[in-house]
Amino acid sequence: MKLLDRLQRSLRPYAIANLTLYLVGIQAFMFFVCLQRPDIAQRMILDHDRLFAGEWWRLFSIILIPPAAGNVLFAAMALYFFYWMGTLLEQNWGTVRYNLYLVVGYLATVMTALIPHTQVGNAFLMGSVLIAFAWLYPDLQILLFSLSR
Repeated sequence: MKLLDRLQRSLRPYAIANLTLYLVGIQAFMFFVCLQRPDIAQRMILDHDRLFAGEWWRLFSIILIPPAAGNVLFAAMALYFFYWMGTLLEQNWGTVRYNLYLVVGYLATVMTALIPHTQVGNAFLMGSVLIAFAWLYPDLQILLFSLSR
């Protein structure tokens, strides 16, 4: 924990508060862009072969990929849950640790794309937020449809 505490003190000026809100906003914007031009979503995926062919912007565009291109209801629900989980994680851990968690997840996603003939989206990053949330709140129930009598 001493290493993490030192990192937290040194990275505090660079931490972005409410980072999940920015990510959700960018992904929501890109969702509507991809509704108009579906080919753009394919250009954002981190593809090993295209990355090494010189398409370096794919390193950064994977963060912009919206969930469920074409399905407005599912995309809205996925973005809402990502915002909800990310906000609770940031409240629980603090801004610096949450930012560091997302950066490590991003770097792990990029390293996965270094495996030849792979294509990677941001599902790993969003999935890691889900796993951390489930670890912190194991007894939480999310009831999508509920009947009350």
